[in-house]
Amino acid sequence: QCVSRQRQPENRGKDLSGHAETNPPTRDGERDFKKGDAHLRKRPELIFAFIHKHRSKYPVSEMCRVLNVSRSGYYQWTRRQESERKKRRRELEQQISRIFVDSRRLYGSPKIAQVLRQQGVRVSEKTVARIMKQLGLKSRTVKKYKATTNSNHNLPVHDNVLNQQFTAQAPNQVWMADITYVSTDEGWLYVASV
Repeated sequence: QCVSRQRQPENRGKDLSGHAETNPPTRDGERDFKKGDAHLRKRPELIFAFIHKHRSKYPVSEMCRVLNVSRSGYYQWTRRQESERKKRRRELEQQISRIFVDSRRLYGSPKIAQVLRQQGVRVSEKTVARIMKQLGLKSRTVKKYKATTNSNHNLPVHDNVLNQQFTAQAPNQVWMADITYVSTDEGWLYVASV
């Protein structure tokens, strides 16, 4: 009879506890994984845009070396044609900014999206909101006028004794008072002056 012999692993009989030490835990007990830094790395386009913005302050070759990108890749990026998607995005940003300024900075994303749709531009409200956030456009809210005087009541009303005659013949003949309403976040505050 033929007995097949399976190949035994090379680590058989050895202590495998040292294997975990290649990835030792940090102070808080979490382990650092090899590919964990992938989220921290930037896309080359973002790095090239950074280099292009700061090229007057620092040498391009030095920035490429520090940021670990190739110089030829940067120069190829500068000669690249703008994609249709980026062109549409740039035009949309300009339209949103124009509508926002024309509205005296009152319109928010729902109203701007509505105006764009009326102009024949197909865009969602979420896209408008995202672009406005990136551009730092925030609509200002105008508080509606709130009437504080209630003339419809059955309470007694004092006679107008003064009758707009503000001059007095002697001291302590006429006393006047004024109430000023001030709007606060908590409500209305009135200040009485005599």
